[in-house]
Amino acid sequence: VPRHPAPTPAPAPAATPTPAPPPAPAASQSAVPATGGDETRPGNPAAWGEDARALVGRTFAPIYFEFDSAELDSIARRQLAEYAQWLREHPNVWLTLEGHTDSTGSVRYNYNLGMARALAVEDYLRGAGVGADRMFCISYGEERPAVTGADPQSMALNRRTEVLGFVAPLGVEKPAPVAVTGGAAPQAAPAPAPPLAQDIPREPGR
Repeated sequence: VPRHPAPTPAPAPAATPTPAPPPAPAASQSAVPATGGDETRPGNPAAWGEDARALVGRTFAPIYFEFDSAELDSIARRQLAEYAQWLREHPNVWLTLEGHTDSTGSVRYNYNLGMARALAVEDYLRGAGVGADRMFCISYGEERPAVTGADPQSMALNRRTEVLGFVAPLGVEKPAPVAVTGGAAPQAAPAPAPPLAQDIPREPGR
């Protein structure tokens, strides 16, 4: 009896690759009340109000910056050295460090520059012995100018970090912690669409 070769089995279908999961959102500086397991940072003592600020017994002059810079100059470093010495002697004082800019640039850029200025002050004070958990950094970008005006002197006065001190009210040990959550810096308003060529008025002969 003639023999026939056994049929060759069909190849198994290739496995469909599993798609990679989407990347997790990056963390930002958005502050919300902390819950279990959250990454936290010190809360804002400014929530205690002006009475808590008056208990400090002194004020701190702003730290000024050059245009488009978050670098501390020699004047700023001398100021901060004095602040650090006083704060080491007064461990019950908490700080809010507010970063500000002039009106040059986009909303997003100025928000980030303001935060860089606040963090520059925090970094110096921390290096000079002030506990990081006593300081809260926040940026207002160009939203809260110290003075109005677009002249060079006014713009220079708006490029600053405000150093605000607070003493905890009776019965309060420290600011409530807040969580570092996903989020983005404020978005600039979209630019208007350019006009169509046929909508642009033409002068005679052009």
